[in-house]
Amino acid sequence: TLLRAKMATIAPSTVSLTQTTVYEPESDQLLMYLTGPAGCGKSHSVYAAQNFAKDFSHHMALMFDDSTFWFTACTGSAAALWGGVTIHSAAHLNKDKITRDLKEQWKEVRVLIIDEISYFSDSDLSKLEKNLRLLRDRPDIPYGGLSIVFAGDFHQSKTMSGSPIYESWLIQWHGSLNCTMMLEGSHRFADDPE
Repeated sequence: TLLRAKMATIAPSTVSLTQTTVYEPESDQLLMYLTGPAGCGKSHSVYAAQNFAKDFSHHMALMFDDSTFWFTACTGSAAALWGGVTIHSAAHLNKDKITRDLKEQWKEVRVLIIDEISYFSDSDLSKLEKNLRLLRDRPDIPYGGLSIVFAGDFHQSKTMSGSPIYESWLIQWHGSLNCTMMLEGSHRFADDPE
């Protein structure tokens, strides 16, 4: 709820925010879908949330580094914009076995950002959920207990193979999300002269 409160304070000056599902305060695992049309401020919102988390961690004397708030994307070009990696690489989706060394990479991760989620197929999501349980050594908790922000717009682009997440009734998607934020309006070129 603290993150939601901070996002609400930054949103009015940068984007129009409509929250359609309320994050349950008793749950400490955030599984959020952040969506809106091109140019509405999805990337800006994620960046602002990262800065808030970094400042909050600093003030509370908690560790915060690049892996605490891990930026990934479904495409290499989107991942490069964040300075991150693809989710396929980060979560080892193409590996047959999860080793101790691979688990070590996920030890300090608290929030996983996955940009361009519309490129993810239903089978990719199922594999991600399974791998995160293994990587976090928490086999009984969805996504290994990790907080995740799935960002993207299913109207902008579609998966390259397999079925889109929203077309399949996946418990990993429809049954797990506890927050949806829809950003409205386009701000990308608002200050450009005509």
